[in-house]
Amino acid sequence: MKTQKKYANIVFVRDSEADEPLEILNNLGVGAAVEYLAQWDFNEYWDISDGPAMGTSDRSAEHNGYLLTYNTRLGYIGLEKIIDQGHAEQ
Repeated sequence: MKTQKKYANIVFVRDSEADEPLEILNNLGVGAAVEYLAQWDFNEYWDISDGPAMGTSDRSAEHNGYLLTYNTRLGYIGLEKIIDQGHAEQ
């Protein structure tokens, strides 16, 4: 059985809306930033993709089943839920 990861977009914020979560990330770390952004996870996943939504200059970190992507220089941060979908390999 092989597991394929899929990613469900939870929230993406930029500019002044990203100030607070980026400050949390810088001061308290990845776990705190994920907890803050996870408040927008309502367990309703409409935007699911095969790969994470991130650019080549973005940084990322996995924490508690989420993928945090961010770029402090460009002023944005996003959170995706990692969805493992098992399928039989033949």
